[in-house]
Amino acid sequence: MANATGIFDRRSGVVRAAVVLAARLVLWSGTPAWAGLLGTPIDPLPPPVTDGVTLTEDNVSSDLKTVASECTSNMQVQVLVGEPGPMSVLEQLRVKMLVESLGGSIVSNGYASFNGYAALVPAGKLDDLAQDQKSDHVALDRRVLPTLDVALPTIGEKVSGTVGLDLLGPIVDASQEFTGKGVTVAVIDSGIGRHTDLTTTLGLDRVVVRWSAVSGPNGDEFGHGTHVAGIIGGNAQSSTGFYATRTFRGVAPDVRFVSMKVLGADGTGQVSDVLKAIDWILDKRTDYGIRVVNLSLGHPVMESCDKDPLCQAVESLTRAGIVVVASAGNWGALGYGSVTSPGIAPDVITVGAMKDLDTFVLADDDIASYSSRGPTWPDHLLKPDVVAPGNRIVSLRLAGGWLDTHFPTLRVPARAYTKDPLLQADSGAYFELSGTSMAAPMVTGLVAQMLEKDPTLTAATVKARLMKSARKMGTSPYVFGAGKIDVPSALAATGIASSAPSPHVYQNATVPGSVTIEDTGLTWGDTAVWGDTAVWGDTAVWGDTAVWGDTAIWGDTAVWGDTAVWGDTAVWGDSILVRGDGPKRVAPGPRPIPGPGAPTARPLPAPAASTTKPAAAFHR
Repeated sequence: MANATGIFDRRSGVVRAAVVLAARLVLWSGTPAWAGLLGTPIDPLPPPVTDGVTLTEDNVSSDLKTVASECTSNMQVQVLVGEPGPMSVLEQLRVKMLVESLGGSIVSNGYASFNGYAALVPAGKLDDLAQDQKSDHVALDRRVLPTLDVALPTIGEKVSGTVGLDLLGPIVDASQEFTGKGVTVAVIDSGIGRHTDLTTTLGLDRVVVRWSAVSGPNGDEFGHGTHVAGIIGGNAQSSTGFYATRTFRGVAPDVRFVSMKVLGADGTGQVSDVLKAIDWILDKRTDYGIRVVNLSLGHPVMESCDKDPLCQAVESLTRAGIVVVASAGNWGALGYGSVTSPGIAPDVITVGAMKDLDTFVLADDDIASYSSRGPTWPDHLLKPDVVAPGNRIVSLRLAGGWLDTHFPTLRVPARAYTKDPLLQADSGAYFELSGTSMAAPMVTGLVAQMLEKDPTLTAATVKARLMKSARKMGTSPYVFGAGKIDVPSALAATGIASSAPSPHVYQNATVPGSVTIEDTGLTWGDTAVWGDTAVWGDTAVWGDTAVWGDTAIWGDTAVWGDTAVWGDTAVWGDSILVRGDGPKRVAPGPRPIPGPGAPTARPLPAPAASTTKPAAAFHR
């Protein structure tokens, strides 16, 4: 049964929730979106439930309550249960006995990255589980889906050759000083496939580990993770040589990769599988030298970060000294407060998407219409942190993958980048995608360069330098963050940050239209270096009347709850961006239905030290 917030898997008899892919996907009507993704016939859906379960406990997430209302009491629901601290062996045994006494079973008895466990529990027993003294929060085990050439010079890379048009791009100068050599990046996605551009000059695979939390082969079957990896560190071996007319190279072409597959052949996965991947990284980070994690995926926000399992897990990575880069999400059309999880995490680097209009001219760059806007709901953090090119990005093609076979028009034919007479009819080694999924790995590649230059940099210092060195642009930091990443400036940046959480913003009740921001200088450890004027620009728009008056941001109901994004014909995502911004729909969107409720926003502490800025142009 598909319902307002969940998907019923007939094969397993389990209710799960939908989550958003940052490279935008397809919505189908008439039948569930996941039916088309699976590529196999789906049995007719059972009739709607008329005697659903009503959950009353306050520590149950709003989307879980909605799912339960569409379930019979004995229907198994997969949940993540947060506990107040790390689980001991005795606590794991106690929880196992509790869940089994309720007619359920343990899916995972604990995580290193999240204080809690995953379980299957009958819908009618969820309130009983929530009443357990150690159950801090009970949430759906939400379902996750995934969210260069011309882009490279617009972030400051050196180029030579001619400006490309349409799918084409410039020949990139391979003489850059820093290439990510010696840095390992973990990509949590659909896996990374084998591709010539991900090998060394000797033909050795630069993907040192392929790990998977899902059934099937460890490599990529969908195509998203391979594309993301190419943006981070493709070395253009397929588009260089005597006949080459265009070269498609990633930002850090010498990085090593660890492939963490959490999305299956249909591009979907579970939050619990992402938690397993994060646990693996925490355990193996020293063995493989993992310094950076890229997450070009996410899910809609239903609770504060301190309750959200995925948000808590990525924060555990930053505490371990790993730089985490996450896509902001592709829900800019919803307006302010549309950043998805884990992009809402305070210490991660959250990336929005620019459109560079296939030129090297910076003046025509603008935000992509689909790029999610801050502040975050319900925590009111100023996000995204930075923006990067994400519109119509050419990267690696996974031949035969789901995206490749379903969207052949997004292939970049070989004749577009080589004059080799033997390849003129070839489908090519590259593929075009758009979304904040593509913007995040741009930043990840730059982070790899920064860590190659100075391996002693902390996660906080990397984030702070990226934001301070970004090119200030646009008229709103809730859209553009601290600005567009700038490779030379980031590499030349100095200063050490003790911490770098994204600041809270506050609605000034006494001055209508005025928004107050936490002082980043005090928060990050040095006002002289990291003061909010230096990071955000001395005339940033803090008097943003539109943000001040947006009740969806400051109220108790998130933007997800008042928009037709939760439908019984919809999986999260709204279109493949066939030609980037704006999107060309390849299938009808969802029919409007009421959205789920949302938890009450927790009150924010009053700012200890803050500044209120007048409305003005945003520049450096």
